[in-house]
Amino acid sequence: MKKLVILILLFICFLSDHILAFEPDSGERPSYAPGELLVKYKGSVHAAATQYYRTQWDINALRTFRVTGVQNVKLPRWMTIQAALEIYQDDPDVEYAEPNYYRYTCAIPDDTDFDLLWGLHNTGQYVNGIIDADIDAPEAWDITTGNSDIVIAIVDTGVDYSHPDLSDNMWSNTGETPDNGIDDDGNGYVDDVRGWDFFGNDKDTMDLHGHGTHVTGIAAAEGDNAIGITGVCWTARIMPLRFLDAGGYGTVADDEINGLLVPVKDAPALAQAMERMINDPKMRKRMGKAGRKKVEREFDEKIVTQKILKTYDAGAECLH
Repeated sequence: MKKLVILILLFICFLSDHILAFEPDSGERPSYAPGELLVKYKGSVHAAATQYYRTQWDINALRTFRVTGVQNVKLPRWMTIQAALEIYQDDPDVEYAEPNYYRYTCAIPDDTDFDLLWGLHNTGQYVNGIIDADIDAPEAWDITTGNSDIVIAIVDTGVDYSHPDLSDNMWSNTGETPDNGIDDDGNGYVDDVRGWDFFGNDKDTMDLHGHGTHVTGIAAAEGDNAIGITGVCWTARIMPLRFLDAGGYGTVADDEINGLLVPVKDAPALAQAMERMINDPKMRKRMGKAGRKKVEREFDEKIVTQKILKTYDAGAECLH
């Protein structure tokens, strides 16, 4: 009976070691290698410490890294990671000890044309292939792929809201009842459920040119849905604000005066950031070189004085 109890305890220790290698929020992906630690000893005690832990605890060195002196050790099957860490942390001759953490490849979506998006992840592919000449999107996606609380206003030629890579991410104005002919939310636009067409002054924001849809795909095409491409923000909501016609043309008046100004009273950080940018002489010079007209620069300054956020399209500046 005594032997049976010992065997059960040993099995529990072995099992707990493997359970501890998984973090609660990581699903089935282990966080670190079971039964291993990385240990750094202080000063010249390396050889003596190695011998001590081998004879006293049955902990064996697998390898030692020359540059750092860190030792990769293997624990006996009955010892848990946590128990081993406590032993090493109580040893004044140990600088530090930690699990042998796994490192995984970055988050890569399964969208069929992702390999064409050299600006997000450049591996030297045949389209503008220069290794790492990109925005390091997979590294960012390891931190977050965005969320549906983020709304991106696309001020352009409109958006093809029926596109299979965009349709699920389209923003919807919950304060408006579709097609009832009433301005339910009182913002001056009737039935603006899916943004607004400032060029045609109506509710239909369908892209008749293509540029706005192209820009939208870069910003927020649905990620990891096994079709098409991947946007920088996989699940952001897309608000189309159309001011360019089917030929890709529009005016500053269409853009600025018809209301593409959004109050940001509740976002003082945005106002502060814009104030810093506008008051920076170098930024003002660059904005001037970019072809921004006087009325546009004046609107930029209104961002600060009236706490207004202006949303810009990505490509229409070339039409000055």
